[in-house]
Amino acid sequence: MHLKYYNILKKYHEEDYFPSAVLTAFNKKEELFTCSIGNADRDSIFDAGTLTKIVTSTIIMYLVKSGKLSLYDNVKYFMPFLKESPFLANRLKEVSVFSMLTHTSTLPPWTPLYALEGSFAQRLETALKQEKVYKGMVYGDINFMLLGKIIENVLNAPLDEVVSKNFVGYHGLGNLFFKPKDKTKVMPSSYGNEIEQNLCNTLGIKFDGFRPKAPIQGDAYDGNTHYYFNGVAGHAGIFADVHALRRLCQMYMYKRSPFLISALQNKGMNRGFGFQHSDHYPSGCGHTSLIGSALWISKSRKIGAVILTNRMFYENFKYKGMWGFREEIFNSLADEFDK
Repeated sequence: MHLKYYNILKKYHEEDYFPSAVLTAFNKKEELFTCSIGNADRDSIFDAGTLTKIVTSTIIMYLVKSGKLSLYDNVKYFMPFLKESPFLANRLKEVSVFSMLTHTSTLPPWTPLYALEGSFAQRLETALKQEKVYKGMVYGDINFMLLGKIIENVLNAPLDEVVSKNFVGYHGLGNLFFKPKDKTKVMPSSYGNEIEQNLCNTLGIKFDGFRPKAPIQGDAYDGNTHYYFNGVAGHAGIFADVHALRRLCQMYMYKRSPFLISALQNKGMNRGFGFQHSDHYPSGCGHTSLIGSALWISKSRKIGAVILTNRMFYENFKYKGMWGFREEIFNSLADEFDK
């Protein structure tokens, strides 16, 4: 089995889909295999990008389980400073924890908070005044920025401390953290923030602080996380190896907590709590990141996988779409474990 999946990695690596990658597959109890290619080995640490959202949503579910918050609490309940703005008080009056977890909050998908001025509330107000009220499911980062703030306020601790001590430490996940202490041990992720820089230019937004087009290693690729949140945010910024993310996925597979079971279920519009449901994830759900990471869980087939890559680490910025690669991995595993 290991050789089959190594050969899939090798094929896409040779076609320049990614310079380096690590893949692990597992059932609810054990690792089935792990293989790597390029400059990575089985224990390499990558920028996990928006897989951070799964960490955030999992912590939220444990806070719900402990009674520290409800899925239907309003965001303003946990951030009183938002009430100081009449605009935000009105704009956020229908935004609940549930709606942010499922990306149905009416909030815009993205805004470069780092290019705005003032406090967090002032920047959020500016951003929301510039955007329409969105209907339906609109995937984005702002929901999970706010969820990260909720975690900090409920537990009265910085998010990185909550993750390292309350979450990773308690569950024994291993190498999963914000702001790596030794950046040289992390796989480089990209050459600057070209995508965000081009997007800001397109939107007519001026920001002079973009990193040069040089390798990013050990700092979060995501612009808001790096430039504004100092490396720690609810939507991006986690670094991890595949083993830590495997253990996180296995929690959802073997624990009988109704809160974790509920998080995986489709709440409508193909969204669980942090998870996506689609044909990309056969008989299950998962999450992917622009930076190149992905995870998939199928409880019915009792199988899951985590993929970490640095697909954007090409100096010519010629990134390729990853869905064909991911689907080949996930579908092959699903077929092998089909009931």
